Amino acid sequence: MVDALDAFDPDDRVRCMILTGDDRACAAGADISQMVEAGAVDVLDDDNFERRARFRAIHKPVIAAVSGSASRR
Repeated sequence: MVDALDAFDPDDRVRCMILTGDDRACAAGADISQMVEAGAVDVLDDDNFERRARFRAIHKPVIAAVSGSASRR
């Protein structure tokens, strides 16, 4: 997803980006099965922090169009 946002961000024809999901639920995209056995070092070694930094660097508005269940914790 971040690769696609990076590609659209410098395109002058694109004024904003809209993310949509499935009607059943809105998910963060994490594979929970991979997290079950992960320790603190595994989490830090994952590139999630790099992806988050890239996402925060997007200059254009990004809209999440959620039509299913979503919760904020």
